[in-house]
Amino acid sequence: MNPFSSATRLSRGAFCCKKECAAIRAAVSENDQDYMHRNMAKLMFIHMLGYPTHFGQMECMKLIASTGFPEKRVGYLGLMLLLDERQEVLMLVTNSLKQDLNHSNQYIVGLALCALGNICSAEMARDLAPEVERLLQFQDPNIWKKAALCSIRIIKEVPDLAEIFLSPAAALLKEKHHAVLITGVQLCTDLCKLNAEALKYFRKAATKMEPKKNAGNAILYECVETIMTIEDNSGLCVLAINILGNFLSNRDNNISSDFF
Repeated sequence: MNPFSSATRLSRGAFCCKKECAAIRAAVSENDQDYMHRNMAKLMFIHMLGYPTHFGQMECMKLIASTGFPEKRVGYLGLMLLLDERQEVLMLVTNSLKQDLNHSNQYIVGLALCALGNICSAEMARDLAPEVERLLQFQDPNIWKKAALCSIRIIKEVPDLAEIFLSPAAALLKEKHHAVLITGVQLCTDLCKLNAEALKYFRKAATKMEPKKNAGNAILYECVETIMTIEDNSGLCVLAINILGNFLSNRDNNISSDFF
């Protein structure tokens, strides 16, 4: 086996990437919009190989501002790959994001939410938080879960915005869609970590478990385990012991034995 074969392939690959970048640069200079989304897809692959692709950033902005879904999809994917929240050029895309978050096409709304959840800066969070909060009440599970994940990014960037997400986040816990529930629980958890008022707010959901269902008993058991871990000496410890007694006396083997 030729020991230089790998190096030869790498050098050929480098030459091909440089050649392709030059072709894409020429297409950008000629303002060739018909194949721009394909060229940007190639550029993203070249970026993942480690070659400089900064000249494609503005073209991603143009694709996002276009009306077609394929162009927007490539544009938002390029936005997430080629930029991050530290670059000032992101401010140019805020208006496009706001328009797409209010778009009639739910798939375009989903693209905007995914992008915002990945590259959101503090300034963008302040500008776009009302749109994301509104989408948490949108009548579609796919939008709900993406809006919940986007909300997590927003409150981490700007903790002061946590209050506007309390009521919508609590509403997600009542949904039966598993993906919505998982993202809703994560949003509620992060809200409690960042905001003391949120902890008080969500305790009112937390005290109404259904003891006849395994899910409700599992939550009660986690509460008992938490009380025992913190070694609370108040009435909480008595409450935990009473719940354990109810578990042991239950005729359902899933409750009386599996939990212990």
